[in-house]
Amino acid sequence: ADPAMAVELLQSVDARGYRPALSFHVGSQCVVPKAYRTALEIVADVIDKSGVTPAYINVGGGFPACGMEQTPPPLGDYFDEIRKASAQFGFSGEIPLICEPGRAIVARAASLVVQVHLRKDDRLYLNDGVFGCLSELVYGGIIPPMRPVRMGKPHSDELQPFTLFGPTCDSSDVAPSQFALPVDMAEGDWIEIRDIGAYSNALQTNFNGFHTDTFVEIHPELG
Repeated sequence: ADPAMAVELLQSVDARGYRPALSFHVGSQCVVPKAYRTALEIVADVIDKSGVTPAYINVGGGFPACGMEQTPPPLGDYFDEIRKASAQFGFSGEIPLICEPGRAIVARAASLVVQVHLRKDDRLYLNDGVFGCLSELVYGGIIPPMRPVRMGKPHSDELQPFTLFGPTCDSSDVAPSQFALPVDMAEGDWIEIRDIGAYSNALQTNFNGFHTDTFVEIHPELG
């Protein structure tokens, strides 16, 4: 809802005897901590115009993960911005704040290992794609780091851009961005797609009968 509608909704819920709350989302993988201040300023205006004190304010998600070809500010910068804005706008100590730092916590907890089933010039066809664990490449605009893996002979140090396709029959099963990988990538090679712990297997489908069903847990202390 836009701010004007949010005012009406708060008043409507309050008039019915319920305790409303407010929630916003600044956008996934947000790299600008001040975006939360801007959002909280809008929230303060909504509360002031509605005359209703919400039970809590959910500042949403959007907290970024490191490693996705970006170096976002540390999470502490975001929380400092939220804390200062809350004090400035009168929320501090009066209205509880909650947040949803999902991606920032779990992104680096998992990698996806895919195999090259076919190479055609600068196109690699993989055994997973947009309808599987890689939907975020399209719908989230995420560019995760990748590492080629080959048993035995190492890959060339020379890189070239490749377009990655999934295994399904749908023409949209393709990553929108190219990825730099060794020029000698070949059928049977593997690619480790890192920092894929958020919105990967949780969003996969069984389209065309393809789906990831093998999970391996690695304990660092065991090597």
